Amino acid sequence: FKPTDSLTVSLQERWRSALTKVDGNPTVYYSGKPVKSVAYTNVNLAYSPKWDAGKIEFFANVQNLFNTDPPQAGFWGNPSPGQFGEFAFGDDVIGRYYTAGVRVRM
Repeated sequence: FKPTDSLTVSLQERWRSALTKVDGNPTVYYSGKPVKSVAYTNVNLAYSPKWDAGKIEFFANVQNLFNTDPPQAGFWGNPSPGQFGEFAFGDDVIGRYYTAGVRVRM
């Protein structure tokens, strides 16, 4: 038994391609730039040592490791770009954050 036998490291890349801005009205044509593509990186660490009473796992993760800002995806007619949280659905507006904990199964 080696400590590295119980260690798990995972890296996740979440990517969204560029989006075309649409209005929903087929008579409206938007000729501006699309919403830029974006990628977010997450890293997870887990350690599960041997435990006779059940299963235990210590974990830590960092979401949005590089603190990537989401590209602006403003709506039609807004005179103040960036106002009202104008981001594409699913983009990470929180920024980098950390989580740590312990999971126990008896």
